[in-house]
Amino acid sequence: MESTDGPTGYNSPMEAFNSGQKEKLAYVVCISAKWKTNNKPDFVATIDLDPSSSTYSKIIHKLEMPNLGDELHHWGWNACSSCKDCSARRRYMIVPGLNSDRVYVIDVASNPRSPKIHK
Repeated sequence: MESTDGPTGYNSPMEAFNSGQKEKLAYVVCISAKWKTNNKPDFVATIDLDPSSSTYSKIIHKLEMPNLGDELHHWGWNACSSCKDCSARRRYMIVPGLNSDRVYVIDVASNPRSPKIHK
């Protein structure tokens, strides 16, 4: 799930599986189920997937949302992994909030290990 510097251009998910690079990072949305009582917002966790890393399998960054009660859900990329457009690349996560109707755009390309809210 780590962003790439250019389009991946895979013809199918199976082609990506067979010939793509292994992901070194995962981005996971985490909701705060008790946000009304603990005043903690949802966050996006960055997890290290590189077995050779000293932080392998650990959460290495938490990007807290600026609002409470969003209930982040089913995020996606700004560009599909099969996109062959040279100008398109997986730079932003598009993360909707079910409870709030907010949509966050998160920049994962500038610093993949420590993403920031773009909008």
